[in-house]
Amino acid sequence: MRVLAAVNDMLALLLEIGALIAIANGVHHSIDQPVLHWIAPVVAVVGVVLLWGRYAAPKSARRLRGPALLGFKACIFAAASLSLLAAAGPIWAATYAALAIIQLAIAAAIDRL
Repeated sequence: MRVLAAVNDMLALLLEIGALIAIANGVHHSIDQPVLHWIAPVVAVVGVVLLWGRYAAPKSARRLRGPALLGFKACIFAAASLSLLAAAGPIWAATYAALAIIQLAIAAAIDRL
C-alpha cells in the first residue's frame, strides 16, 4: 500500500506541474496581442498557484477535504486538459485527462485526498 501511495504522490506532483505548464501554454497560444501574449500566461499560472496553495496544499489552513478537494483538483486538471486540447491537440489532452482521472481515482480509493 505504501508503494501505491508513493507512486500516486509522484503522479500527482507530475500532473500538478504539468497543469501549470499546460495552462501557461494554452493561454500563450490563445492570445494574439503581443504584450498580453507573454503577460497573460504568467497571470494565469500565478492565479492557479495561489488557488492551489490556498485550497489544495497539504499544509494549508483552508485546505478542502474529501469531495470538495476532489472537485477542485478535477477542475484544475480539466482546465489543463482543455488548454492542452487547444495548444497541443486531442492526443495530449486525452492522455493528460486519463492520467488525471487515474490519479484522482487512486487518491480517493486509498484515502489520500
